[in-house]
Amino acid sequence: MKSAKYLLAFLAVLFFSLTGFSQSNNGPKEQAEARVAEINDAIVSVNPALALSDAQKKKITDLHIARTEKITAAKKSDKAEHEKNDAVNEAIKAFNLAVNNDVLTKEQAKAKREAAANKKG
Repeated sequence: MKSAKYLLAFLAVLFFSLTGFSQSNNGPKEQAEARVAEINDAIVSVNPALALSDAQKKKITDLHIARTEKITAAKKSDKAEHEKNDAVNEAIKAFNLAVNNDVLTKEQAKAKREAAANKKG
């Protein structure tokens, strides 16, 4: 009887642990879609007429997935820790530059910067 209670308690803890872990472990596509939504929400908060188009959303999603792949490769490499950090920072910088300069219009980029400034202060 006592062992059955322990087994049931163990299974309950295991179930909740696995459920929580699986929900928090989003794949690159889900992370990219969440980032696209954040960018769009920031732009729309300043000017709803400047919302991202479907083509822009796809480009940003693709760029974010590529960014994630570069970061993952850098973290798994045999390089020194500071070289890994440099590679990660370079991937992030390249993503941000591509989004701001190649995907967003000047008005959208300005709205995104304005939303970030409003959020900070």
